[in-house]
Amino acid sequence: MYFFFGYSFQEFWDNLTSWFTTNLPNLLVGLLLILIIIVLMVVIERLANRFIKRVGRRYQFTEEVTNGISLLTRAFIILLGIAAIAGIGGIPSEWIVSLSAVLGAAIGFASTKTIGNIISGLYVLITRPFHIGDYVKIGDNEGIIKEISINYTRILTPNNQSILLANQDVMDSKIVLFSTKQIEKSYPLIVGFNHSVTDEQMDEIFVRIIEDFVPKRAKEISYSLYENHHLGRSYIIYFSLKKIQDFFTVPADFQKRLVNEWDKRRAG
Repeated sequence: MYFFFGYSFQEFWDNLTSWFTTNLPNLLVGLLLILIIIVLMVVIERLANRFIKRVGRRYQFTEEVTNGISLLTRAFIILLGIAAIAGIGGIPSEWIVSLSAVLGAAIGFASTKTIGNIISGLYVLITRPFHIGDYVKIGDNEGIIKEISINYTRILTPNNQSILLANQDVMDSKIVLFSTKQIEKSYPLIVGFNHSVTDEQMDEIFVRIIEDFVPKRAKEISYSLYENHHLGRSYIIYFSLKKIQDFFTVPADFQKRLVNEWDKRRAG
């Protein structure tokens, strides 16, 4: 009985035995080297992970930053291990370099946005231009920072909407930091009126409303003339608030009260 391609089972077995007899030493050496490489990869990865955590604690990195750096380090070690194992298997190093270049180019073209977003996320996590709980304005989006990950930043807007911003878009946008746990800044609000109410009357309105809001709802509220022309005048109002959440309500309530008082004075 023939086995495959005209070879009898006995011939196949003899060829297989001969191949193992000839190549067994090289095969065992190769397997031993692969095992050593795997062990070295595990040891190096654990040592690198401990070092990254120690550096993270020293420089007070967030958990997201530490995990992101550990992930990139682990991926780099695995790639080096695969290249070393492929070299043991007899694959020419030129092939490995060429294949890596082709794969790198393909991945780069396919995921330029993703890679740029991850790099931007690491930059945000390391430099920490803002923290969770801060009130910021990123581009045209304004609200409280609720989550910062390696891919996106999530903010809660005054109308109670949760918006996800890609970190690359965050870094490309103008960031205005209004209030944090460490730094307290004034929130500016610009309002405009025509000249139907005099400057003195507007000052009276401002003083009366500020007395109602401070200190009940705000630490301090100040205002000044921002712009004055033939069509009307604008005021800029600064709010120093007690809580981050007050950014959602106090400026809007103050503006509503201001407009109502202006309407009453104009009608009267």
